[in-house]
Amino acid sequence: MTNASSGKSGLEKAVSKKSIYADSKEHALVHMYRQALTNFCTLTRAAVIKGSVFLDDLYEPYMKMQPIMHQYCSDPSTIDINALSYALQRMPEEITRIQEIYIKNRAEDLSRLPGIKSINALRPELRRRTMYFVDDRYIQMIARDNDSDILDIIPELIVIHGFEGLKIRNRLSGTRLISEIAAHAGEIDTPEKNRTMVKLADCFNIDYEKLYSVDKNLNHTLFNIITNLIKHPAEKILVRFDSEFSRTDDPEKSRNWCKRIEKEIEGYDGRPIIIISSDTHSVVNCLTGFANEYKNDLMEIASADGELKKIEPTNLNALYFLAQKICKRQPEIMKKKTDYEKSLGIKFLKDEHNTGIDVQIIDTAKLDLSKIDPRLKITQKFSPSQAPIILNIDYAFGKQGKYVMDELCDTFEKRIESISITGKAGIILNVGKRYDIMLPSYIIPQIEGGTASFFPNNVNNLRKNHFKELMPLENVHDGGPMLTVPGTAIQNELVLKYYRNKFNILGLEMEAAPYVDAIVKAKITNKLRHNIMMNVGHWASDNPLNTHETLAEQHMDQGFKPSYSLIIGVLSNVLNDLR
Repeated sequence: MTNASSGKSGLEKAVSKKSIYADSKEHALVHMYRQALTNFCTLTRAAVIKGSVFLDDLYEPYMKMQPIMHQYCSDPSTIDINALSYALQRMPEEITRIQEIYIKNRAEDLSRLPGIKSINALRPELRRRTMYFVDDRYIQMIARDNDSDILDIIPELIVIHGFEGLKIRNRLSGTRLISEIAAHAGEIDTPEKNRTMVKLADCFNIDYEKLYSVDKNLNHTLFNIITNLIKHPAEKILVRFDSEFSRTDDPEKSRNWCKRIEKEIEGYDGRPIIIISSDTHSVVNCLTGFANEYKNDLMEIASADGELKKIEPTNLNALYFLAQKICKRQPEIMKKKTDYEKSLGIKFLKDEHNTGIDVQIIDTAKLDLSKIDPRLKITQKFSPSQAPIILNIDYAFGKQGKYVMDELCDTFEKRIESISITGKAGIILNVGKRYDIMLPSYIIPQIEGGTASFFPNNVNNLRKNHFKELMPLENVHDGGPMLTVPGTAIQNELVLKYYRNKFNILGLEMEAAPYVDAIVKAKITNKLRHNIMMNVGHWASDNPLNTHETLAEQHMDQGFKPSYSLIIGVLSNVLNDLR
């Protein structure tokens, strides 16, 4: 955790500015912060329409929000290492060297050009964007089919360049540490780097273990990043936007993405469809039996890995997690797994349209029921002519959810038996804790008018009792809404408490309201069957009101437990029709 010698949170500091807030009531502060959030989103969208913005023009509107993820943004004496880690994990290392960014709507393959480098976020599983490093001061990014992606990019740039980069330059100015850091950039665990890391932790006034954890989360590039920020100070960063963003909201990428899915399932003779929004490993792990069949091989590989050997595969959830991690690290194991899934009729459609959404097509008629996860307790054998097809789609991002769900509902209409929305979300303090599960009864959009979004037939068919054999029921929460926010990095502590107290929100996420809007519209226009099943559940990857459980911290070491429980609950529901 960053230095907090003052003992005050960002909210407390804001309240303590007596010249501004001396006689203010709490409701006035809430109104001010909610308006600041709306203003920031409006200014960012206006910049998109205008076509460009200098990043520093947004610094003050950003600071007025007092973001909970960046609680020391207005404190020049404290380097907010949590906020910096959060932002950098979602960006490429090269972002610390740039002067200009161009955010484009349509993609073209520039990686084939000599001198153009395709780059990824430091942790691409958190943000998958097509990005090109054109030269030392210029990056091109391809945004998804919505402005949510832009509302994510801008705050991250502000954290890196507007506040924390400047603090780092000021803190290190004139010290010998600058040359030491540059000398050991690129190293992982050397005695020399360790000694420099201790000095840097002291300079930043944080614990060594915290700084080491940040370096690890950034793939051990922290020294490279600091060196770049010092060598390439960017006082006026220009962000430019493709003019197509202001000309049309036609979701071309999502439409082409859906057409490809439609073509791939032409041969399934109009069979019913189950749509699940999830990741691309959990559903297939539960349905194929690969991890269990190759358990000994996976455990042997894990035993030789310093990180993975700490995971005890005492249950299927842990075994699935090991399979997922090993496949990422060892291409030959990933190929074996992919071939195994193909033998069961599972098709994998890698995104080709810059939606960032991969798709799996699972023919339930070809599943070997003796190999699937026994917790599913499937009681029926699907006939080849009626067996449902599962479309498992990777997570959408913000408003993109409306575009992709619009296309799916318009294309497959009454063939759709059920739609399930799952994912990670922030849980609210006093509701529960990290790694719990949330089952909302409806959705509240934070910005778009704040009108509640109810599920078709006003029912979430995913119920608390579906988890009684999967995890302690005190860790499963229902009876309240989820808050759909325009961005996780721009939330304010007092505003979240306002939503908690006024609406009893369970937590916050980014896609549910856009998904539900598209589904309800399709239901009202009679495109969907009247008794469509809707399942909505999230597991808590963070607790934004607890500084020790933020999105800057790694979570998957325990996150696999609730995430697989959630998927088992969904699959049990849709394959057994448990209403």
